[in-house]
Amino acid sequence: MRSAIPILGRFTRRCSGARVARYQLDSHSCGIAGDTPAATESGVRLNADGLCERITPFFQENFQRLGELGAALSIWQNGEPLLDLHGGFRNTKREQPWTEDTIVLVWSATKGIGSACLLHALQENKIKIDRRVSEFWPQFGRSGKMDVTIAQLVSHSAGLCALDENAEVTDYPAVIQALEKQTPLWRPGSAHGYHARTFGFLIDELMRRICGTSISKYWRTIFAEPLSLDFWIGLPEELNSRCATIYPARAGTAPESVKFYRDLVTPGTLQRRTFTSPYGLNAVSAMNKPENRAREFVSFGESAAPPRWQSFTPCWPTEAKSTAENFSRTIPST
Repeated sequence: MRSAIPILGRFTRRCSGARVARYQLDSHSCGIAGDTPAATESGVRLNADGLCERITPFFQENFQRLGELGAALSIWQNGEPLLDLHGGFRNTKREQPWTEDTIVLVWSATKGIGSACLLHALQENKIKIDRRVSEFWPQFGRSGKMDVTIAQLVSHSAGLCALDENAEVTDYPAVIQALEKQTPLWRPGSAHGYHARTFGFLIDELMRRICGTSISKYWRTIFAEPLSLDFWIGLPEELNSRCATIYPARAGTAPESVKFYRDLVTPGTLQRRTFTSPYGLNAVSAMNKPENRAREFVSFGESAAPPRWQSFTPCWPTEAKSTAENFSRTIPST
């Protein structure tokens, strides 16, 4: 059965100045971007034909040998699609094929989109990244955090990866209060530590203090809607019918992974505290519930149809820049 799983390739968007091939392919085919030339603007030359020949077999292997259920892959460069693959099914019953418009939870990739929104807001308001967070969010300055900079906050070096005070992940005000009371777990700026759950709350609250709106709303208004991006921080109820069901991943077997997972289940370790605070929604299956998909979790709650958001790049198109004026608030720079 696995060998018969269809692997599909289709280009779904047209880009100015380029002809994009539209193919629906079987498991022995691959999609290429017509005669689109290799991209050169970034300095890295990606060739669509070469990408197809090298990547498609690995994508197929995930299904045929490694037991993949459903997946999608989309590669763009300089606003142009080079390779777009999807295949398999959206659930273990194998009744719903994974199609080009299937929406899937992208977990911590949400942090990148949230950070891009915050950086755009800083740029629009002429706020330098070395400014102190407490200048815009005074309560944050408590418990030794007065001099924490925005740069330290967005680079996971503020020492706020875990909470001493219990706060439930769906209770936004409680999490913010706990972060305001929290003493850094290391001297801010002296080390880096992944803020798995707290990161989204930190940058979301800073965005609200600067622009008066959440990252979710900023994203939809400034980027997603003007650019027709199928990417959501808080999924609308009517889109749940397009969602793939999420299942727990297999634990890694590399020595480094074994140690990490051992620390992750050991009470009191920083790894366990980091991935369990704020507490709640720790089971992967919990994020399959529509009410949780609808929550604005900037750390791990974004849903997307991969081919339909890859055109987003932090180059601030004209449409996004003009829309941003609606949220801009005059704040003096230093």
